[in-house]
Amino acid sequence: MKRPAPALAPVSLALLLGGGCEQLKGSHAPGGDAALLQEVRTRLAAREGKVTGYALTAEVREGPHVAKYEFWFRAPNKMRGDITEPGSFSYAFDGRFLYQQSDERRSLLVAELDPSRESTAVALLQTFSPFAPEGLRAPLLKSRDVTVQRVQHPKGPEAVKLEQRIRMDGLAYKLTYVLRWPSMDFLSKTLDSKGGSVELRVDEESCDVLPGLCFPRKLSEWREGRKASTTDIPDLDFSEVLPAEAFVLEPPQGFFVEKSFLDGGTSTARR
Repeated sequence: MKRPAPALAPVSLALLLGGGCEQLKGSHAPGGDAALLQEVRTRLAAREGKVTGYALTAEVREGPHVAKYEFWFRAPNKMRGDITEPGSFSYAFDGRFLYQQSDERRSLLVAELDPSRESTAVALLQTFSPFAPEGLRAPLLKSRDVTVQRVQHPKGPEAVKLEQRIRMDGLAYKLTYVLRWPSMDFLSKTLDSKGGSVELRVDEESCDVLPGLCFPRKLSEWREGRKASTTDIPDLDFSEVLPAEAFVLEPPQGFFVEKSFLDGGTSTARR
């Protein structure tokens, strides 16, 4: 897989963008099996700790529309996503600054973020979750009001089902994850609301890239029982960990650069 390009142009993210979600206030769902839930959280943390970095390429198809992108991750909190088709755009986070670079506009926007703030977590989720498919990032679990139960699954055979109530884009949902037990491999995610149901399923996976763990290589999204889109991941490399400087975007000569800082200050310049 090639290294990221130094500069990219903007494109519509209609196939890729996803909204952040917030905890549903006043939820009092039962806690379920507390011991099992704690073991699930412990195993998810251990799984996440084994992934120090990776690189992937992916292709998303929805009807006649196709989007292609590349994504790089370096623990603990460095990310870069480059959309390559139908146009191109680049996002990066180096642990402190969030970058958005556009060749067409010849501009680079840089925002300083505080990693300790909840707003930073939401901003990063909204920006990068479309690039990191489920199974390559930890499930979004609230700190409380999560129910868990053991279930059987064709790809399991043993699995656990986690349910919680969330609010996303102003709407209330029930979010359900199914994970293989005990490795916590992602198997499916379902969002249920009054408007219907959307399910993401793992169709194919690789179990030989990291010992004891499986990762999705093909996923499909189903809406009301009909396949709506597919995601193929032809390249997935856990040995390609980019150096820290690869997550800092440096614009070419002539680019307009706008920076915003935590103290409220801003600066603009032409490189």
